[in-house]
Amino acid sequence: MEAAAADPELVALWFAGVTSDVARTLPSDDAWRTVVREDAASGVRTAPDRSGTQAGKTPPTQALSEAPEAAQAPCWPSGEWFGTWRDGTDLVELVWGSPELDPGLVPLADGLSPRGARVLVASLAGWRCAWVEAKHLVEAAGKLQPVHDLADALRWACWRRRAYGIPPAEDVWPYESAHNWARRAFELLEDGTEPDEAEIERDVRWHRIGEQGA
Repeated sequence: MEAAAADPELVALWFAGVTSDVARTLPSDDAWRTVVREDAASGVRTAPDRSGTQAGKTPPTQALSEAPEAAQAPCWPSGEWFGTWRDGTDLVELVWGSPELDPGLVPLADGLSPRGARVLVASLAGWRCAWVEAKHLVEAAGKLQPVHDLADALRWACWRRRAYGIPPAEDVWPYESAHNWARRAFELLEDGTEPDEAEIERDVRWHRIGEQGA
């Protein structure tokens, strides 16, 4: 919280970068890549294709700034909101009857706020898209909730990656990414040095599940 209040832009960038790094290592056909998001800056709805690239755009029914928070939640193509524990049951079956008691789904039991869900879905399109969403959250850095929303988005991304069978004790990628983005965030915001996009893409490809190193 102290860091968020002191330098909210840096905190937003760090969370955006790490969340994007983790989320974009999901398989290219992962179902979460089909969730529809709205761009925070323009209010344009964007449906990513199965590889995570932008497929098509349609105008929103109302301006983002005018829409209630729930209406800003990312949606599945069917129109259902994204951000409940049921969004993980395609990979992990509910065994114990309640997600709060189920070891496989308890990380998702509390759900994602529309704000956190927007950051997570945007992160699949890259760190810059996630940063736009994250910066909207930490504008109120004196409040605790924005930081919780960013942390929840990262937690969901890590859960999804590990739901493909990567043991948490062996999954060093989130920690490597956290270290990388601490450096990149300071370099960009303090010195104006842009992140090395080739390096970012190389690392994501290497750690993508089902491809190369992962």
